Amino acid sequence: MEKAPGPKDISIVEKAPGPPDISIVAKATEPSGMPLPVEVKVAEPAEAAIVAKAPEPEEVAIEEKAPGATDIAIVSKATGTSDVALPVEAKTDEATDPPLVVKAPEVTEPTLADKASGPPDISIASKAIGAVAVPVSVETKAGDTAGGPLVAKATIHIPIVPKAKAPAEAPITEKEKVDETIGTSAAPATSTAAPIPIPPALPAAAPVRPKVVPEERLASLAPAPTKVLETVPAAALPGAKAASPAKSPSPALPSEEHVVEVRKRSAAPVLVMLFLLLAGVGGWYLWNDHEEQTAIQRQERLAFLERLGAKMIDARQWPEAKAAYSEIEEMSPGSQVALLGRRSIENGMEEEQQQFVGYWSGEAIAAFDLGRLDEAAAAARKVLEKYPDQKEITELLGKVEQARSTQMRDGLLAATNAAIQKRHWDEAEVKAKELSSAFPGDPQSNSLLSEIRQGREKEAKDLVRAKELLAAAKVRDQGQFDRDAMEWLREAVALAPGDPEIAALYQKMASYTRTLQVPGDFKTLPEALESANDRDRIVVAEGTWTGPVVVDKAVTLEGAGRDKTIVEIDAATSTALTFGKHAGGARVSGMTFRHRGNDPGPNRFPVLLVRGSEITMNDCRVADSAGHGLAVMESGNVKATRCNFENNGWDGVAVRGAGSRIEFSQCESTGNFGHGYDLWEGGSGAIHESLARDNSGSGILVDTTAENVALGKNDLRGNREYGITVSSAASGHIQANQCRENLLGGIAVRFAAARVVVENNVLEKNQGPGLALEKGLVESSFATNKANANAGGRNTAANLDFSSGE
Repeated sequence: MEKAPGPKDISIVEKAPGPPDISIVAKATEPSGMPLPVEVKVAEPAEAAIVAKAPEPEEVAIEEKAPGATDIAIVSKATGTSDVALPVEAKTDEATDPPLVVKAPEVTEPTLADKASGPPDISIASKAIGAVAVPVSVETKAGDTAGGPLVAKATIHIPIVPKAKAPAEAPITEKEKVDETIGTSAAPATSTAAPIPIPPALPAAAPVRPKVVPEERLASLAPAPTKVLETVPAAALPGAKAASPAKSPSPALPSEEHVVEVRKRSAAPVLVMLFLLLAGVGGWYLWNDHEEQTAIQRQERLAFLERLGAKMIDARQWPEAKAAYSEIEEMSPGSQVALLGRRSIENGMEEEQQQFVGYWSGEAIAAFDLGRLDEAAAAARKVLEKYPDQKEITELLGKVEQARSTQMRDGLLAATNAAIQKRHWDEAEVKAKELSSAFPGDPQSNSLLSEIRQGREKEAKDLVRAKELLAAAKVRDQGQFDRDAMEWLREAVALAPGDPEIAALYQKMASYTRTLQVPGDFKTLPEALESANDRDRIVVAEGTWTGPVVVDKAVTLEGAGRDKTIVEIDAATSTALTFGKHAGGARVSGMTFRHRGNDPGPNRFPVLLVRGSEITMNDCRVADSAGHGLAVMESGNVKATRCNFENNGWDGVAVRGAGSRIEFSQCESTGNFGHGYDLWEGGSGAIHESLARDNSGSGILVDTTAENVALGKNDLRGNREYGITVSSAASGHIQANQCRENLLGGIAVRFAAARVVVENNVLEKNQGPGLALEKGLVESSFATNKANANAGGRNTAANLDFSSGE
């Protein structure tokens, strides 16, 4: 196979009859033979018009095949990706089996022109044997601006007339064929083949408005010079006939200037439209992608907030839960998740509040009832710090503060009274002034200061009286026992307990009688009593001694002090100390008598019992009894000075039965479960300058048929019933007593006590009426009593029916 020089390699292979396949490669220069116009259109990118250039001229291979349909492969390579119109001309000889030489017309700067759509149409006008138009497949490959290949396929129609068979003649040798191909034969061979009519050229595609390409780019895309493939004249070929004249001339190609101008006019609008289209599509894509990402992030955030809110509700962290559901509401208004979350928060907060308030309120109330005011206040403040609108707890806290104030006041009062009882006037005055400073205008503080002043004055008088008694005892001191002298000295010791001269003479004259020491002479008090005689003196040392102790002799029991020498016994066993009928004239001083434990039975023992004898008590303490503190019965008679009766299961002092009587001075009966002093069933008494405070019953109860009941200058306060209750008495005189701050009232008088004179008493600040009179009593008979500042302004209440519980 021989090749002829040309702009491209064109391979034409003759095959069996059928539609030829044509591939066009490259663009060739204008041929010297038959024009074959070919128009190729390729898709072009939006950036710019691309000018296709023909590469360097290459050799064209021509291979002769058997007669039949001709396959023509034309492959074009160019830079750019635009649709182009590529005119191509091809010529063939009319010889029966000649090599077909194809030349493309010369194009200085071929361009790729835009086309609306579809594969490129290639129109080839050919002068060849036969006149049948056959479809030809054309594949155009071009490099785009980035260097990559751009492939466009199209179908073209080439009119081909089959070659007529030549008459039989001597076969042409290979040498002759080669000579004919390269034009070395001297004379053309004759041929009897029928002439090949040349159809008119196919009309070229309508030009498309080219895109404007900068001149610099056009220059850079200018094609290299091409070589024209030499065409062998048809006459020179063996057996060739003269070509038939062309039926129509080939269409004229547009000039280069015209192509560029058209391209410039059409490129700008297309580029702008493509740019706007691409910008819109790109913007829409970015916006859509952004919206999708935003939606995903929003859903993720909502799911996170929902989980967070539920977790905070479980942990009862309400501010964090509220913040989570508020953000959900902001992101998704009307969200059911936010609505349900807020309801859950409200229900949880309400439940937590009920639990919290219920628990700490209960703690505060319980502590308040038990008198643990600090604990009650702390519990109440816990509630109010978290829920300040709790009215009930606010009121409770107010009660706590009021109780604290009352407790503080009571403490100062107790301390002042204790100092007064001990005759520690300086200490008592300090406490009274502290009370007055903490509670300005408190009448009790002024009363205490007055009492202290009176106590000092009385102490001075007592000291004068004690000195007088001391002087009289000295005159009677003859070195032997003198009963009257000993009585004077005992009184002098009571009036001036701290006077060393009086105490020394007492010890001297007491030694004239037999003195028994416990534990010096006897290990126990019962042993000493067993060995004692009337008028013997038994001195009991400091310590706690176990009873029971029974005194049935006129002996004197002396302890080291009421807070130092203690006699006790189990509550269910017996009394701690009992004075029998033969103990008349016995004395006891400076000792404490008490029960251990408690006995809830109906028949309880008192701590101290006096049965049918007359005894004298000084500076003693009777406490913690299961029953009465001191019980005087069977016509017993007790004289007591500066004795305390406290915290006993029933009455502090109970005087029962006809002939039984007490005469008390400067004594105290406090904190007993019953009454402070109780005169009943014929018992009587005279109580002066004594105190009855904080008892569950009345300070003093008079419910007897006895005469000569005398109550004067006593302080009766803080009792849960009345300060003084006079239910019945044959006669008596109740005067100059102070009844204050008692729960039911100051003084209550029933009709059965009409013959008792009640006058000049001070009744103030009681929770009930100052003076309560039963029906039948004349109110004017009680006019000298002073009642004021009692609850509800009821200073005097007359015509009451006590039987109905008034």
